[in-house]
Amino acid sequence: MIDFGGEDLVLVKEFRASPSELYRAWSDAEELAGWMGPPGVDVHLVEVDLRPGGAYRISMRFPEGVEYSWGGRYLELNPPTRLAFTVEFWGEDGKLNRENPTQITVSFEAVGDRTRMTFRQSPFPPGVDREGHADGWIAAFEKLAAFLEAAGPISA
Repeated sequence: MIDFGGEDLVLVKEFRASPSELYRAWSDAEELAGWMGPPGVDVHLVEVDLRPGGAYRISMRFPEGVEYSWGGRYLELNPPTRLAFTVEFWGEDGKLNRENPTQITVSFEAVGDRTRMTFRQSPFPPGVDREGHADGWIAAFEKLAAFLEAAGPISA
């Protein structure tokens, strides 16, 4: 499900994994590197300081050579059901642009032998393409599903 209501982007997807497995996939640097970004993207840097107020950074290189780096701060950590963090982008000058942060909240709800993940990103700064972000996240979530399937059987 995709919802572009108001200033939010909301994506809902079910995974064959436990809430703990999904939470770990979002919060562990090695696991993030295994699925983050659209297909064909090389995620070459993931730094995670997993604590409220802790920073994270992700850098990826697209096949055409374009470098894309983003990061922010963790706002809320409630394993295994919810995490929230800011999103800020690094400019070509190598500095973090803190003027127009957006926030992502991801929640995980067990539904039978699956987990429903609800992803919410808001607000979007002026000029930022929400539909483009939706397309990128949907592609990343397909990689996340494949990553979780490859990781093995569902655990509690």
